[in-house]
Amino acid sequence: MTPPPIPTPSAPPEKVILQDFPDRLSPILVKELRQGLRQPAFLIAFLCLQVLMCIVVLTAAAAHRGPTEDSAAGVMVSGFFFGLLGIVLLVVQPLRGLNALASEIKNDTLDLLLLTRLNAWRITSGKWFALVSQSALLVVAVLPYLIMRYYLGGMQLFSELLGLGFLFLVSASVTAMMVGFSATPSVLLRGLVAAGLVVFLLVSMQGFSVFYMFRRMGGLFSVLSPSTADQYRSLAAVILMFVFCGYYLLEMGATNISPAAENRSTMKRTVGLVMLGTLYFLVPDLTGMLISFWMIVVILLVIDAVSERSEFTASVLRPFHRLGTAGRIGGWFLLPGWPNGLLYVLLLGVATMLMTATELLVSVDVDESAAVVAACFAILLLPAAIRVVFMQRMRNPFAAYIIALMGSLVVGIVLLSLVAATGGREGVLPLILLSPICGFLMLGGNEYTGGVLALESMGAMIYWGVAMLCAAPHRERVAALYRHLDNKSENPTPPAPPADDP
Repeated sequence: MTPPPIPTPSAPPEKVILQDFPDRLSPILVKELRQGLRQPAFLIAFLCLQVLMCIVVLTAAAAHRGPTEDSAAGVMVSGFFFGLLGIVLLVVQPLRGLNALASEIKNDTLDLLLLTRLNAWRITSGKWFALVSQSALLVVAVLPYLIMRYYLGGMQLFSELLGLGFLFLVSASVTAMMVGFSATPSVLLRGLVAAGLVVFLLVSMQGFSVFYMFRRMGGLFSVLSPSTADQYRSLAAVILMFVFCGYYLLEMGATNISPAAENRSTMKRTVGLVMLGTLYFLVPDLTGMLISFWMIVVILLVIDAVSERSEFTASVLRPFHRLGTAGRIGGWFLLPGWPNGLLYVLLLGVATMLMTATELLVSVDVDESAAVVAACFAILLLPAAIRVVFMQRMRNPFAAYIIALMGSLVVGIVLLSLVAATGGREGVLPLILLSPICGFLMLGGNEYTGGVLALESMGAMIYWGVAMLCAAPHRERVAALYRHLDNKSENPTPPAPPADDP
């Protein structure tokens, strides 16, 4: 007799597994998202934005009386919408980024992060992307109010969607700037940057539409709706400037936290040169936009180049050493550190002089433009010379440079006020070599343009030469590293003998 089959236990019901963040995402991004979504700053901003938008839309809907008031109600809701969203995206979120890298530096956790596969760029960009993702969540959360605003009338759908996208782009760029600047350990400097950001955005009439919420929104949105080729090029240049400034400040932050064996300078300096070339061919030559955007990029590149750390390992030199003579010449301008940054500044100065020498800017005086350029270089190179002569012992060269820059500007403005109050403009000219800001403030279509140009150019060359003299020990160390690599290539290490068979 066959025994009955043994009953098998029924399979347990399948459990529903909650999906976590995918493994393809950066670990630093996942970490920052988990922490950021629970922070009180994000929760308070999210809830306040929802409550205020509910009040605004319900009030406008209750006051709706007919087609005659549709346009006024819709414009008022648009003003509140972009004003409140602008405050959150352009003030609250960027200010949160000012503590992104500073918290890691304060808690001494950067070394633990760098011991993993994360490099300095992935850490910095991950923190930025986490904040931008939270900003995107805020934008998506208030989109239903923009749809409700459509039924109140007077809505320019395409223009307002463009304005919303442009606002998000500016928010991402400003957030990147703040995250990059957060690598500065000085609380005072970060506090000054935060105060400057808030003041600038609150004063800017185009930044917050709440100041003109009872007017039509055409003033802001007409810029985002170009109709000619020059307007398209100008809008593309503005967007490119925001993208570049955000990227470069992120690179500056990654450079400040990167180890000596990681080279971030070559990439960002190359991108800076490409940006200048793109602006030269992109920006229309009918206004002063080219000289303005060009000098903004150059100022950013110069400040970074003359305030970098000078230490790096021999591994940084290997890619340049493999290229032979061409690699060594490129290393003069692209190697990390402020000594090579000074040569990079010289390259920027030559490129800027060639740009101003051309007569592309038909509506701008070439002589006055050259004087402005020379004054900007002199203003930026004076604190670099002060730092390398008197402030070499400070651990953070960027903070030392900013302190020297602010001090030179304050001293120059005070001297200009005192001399101008007693001796007129003629008495200010001798002070230009001592304080270049004096010559910059004297410009303005007068007979002193030629003298200011000559003195500012002379001052810039003097400050650059003083800083280059102080860079002599660094050049000797780089030459010694090159000789070490040459010896290794001529006398390679012989292979280890094979082990004896048992």
